[in-house]
Order: sequence, then structure tokens, then C-alpha cells
Amino acid sequence: MSRSLENYVNGFYQKLGACIENGELSDSFSMRFPRGCCGDTSVALACYLESKFFDNVSIATDKDGHQWVEVGKTSIDLTSHQFESCENIIVETNSEWHKKRQGVKRCTPQEMYNPDRSPDLRDLLNRVVARLKS
Repeated sequence: MSRSLENYVNGFYQKLGACIENGELSDSFSMRFPRGCCGDTSVALACYLESKFFDNVSIATDKDGHQWVEVGKTSIDLTSHQFESCENIIVETNSEWHKKRQGVKRCTPQEMYNPDRSPDLRDLLNRVVARLKS
């Protein structure tokens, strides 16, 4: 995994945390994070990474509906710590935890993101990216 990918992911996660802590995101998102937030978080992160010119960015969804980002063979899961089997977020090449997930399907961020139908997701992405620019 490239150091720059890790830096972008860590920066995004830190700014996401700051947005949650400062009440900048919807209550429905902030009050339950990380539980039930894997979809919005993954789509926002995937869109952000694509904007930074990373290739092979996809969103993986398992049969239980859990979602995470993949950049090539690197799995990035900012909500994995919602599960008892994970204590931290995952940013790992050939992630063993993700290899165990069943029925995984992949799609592009564009297939998942419609800013007109997802105002909370649009707000999440815009607020985190604004913090990253400051």
C-alpha cells in the first residue's frame, strides 16, 4: 500500500471524526457512527480518493450489506470497529478480515452516489473535504 493512500485515508478519517465531534453532520449519522454508517462513509471516502486520482477504486458490499472501499488490493474499512471481531479501522492490503466476508459484490463510487437523492451523503462529503482543505 502506498504511503500517500494511507495518508489520505487517515486524514479523511480524522476530519470525519472532527465533523462528528463538532455536530456538523446529521444526528442520524453522528449518533450511530460507526454502526449503520458503512455505506455513506464508504461512498464518501471512495469519491474523495477518486478526486485525488487514485485508480481502481471500488465499493465492496457483502451479503450482509456491510460496505467498505477497495483501492486495488487494499481494503479500507472506516466502520469495521462496529463489529466485535475488529477493534480498529482497517487499511490493509489483502485484508484477512475482508477475505472472510461472503457474497462480496463490487461497484464503482458513481454507481452508488447520486447527490440529488443523497443530501446527507453530499453533506458528509462536502464537510469532510472542506475540513481537509483548511
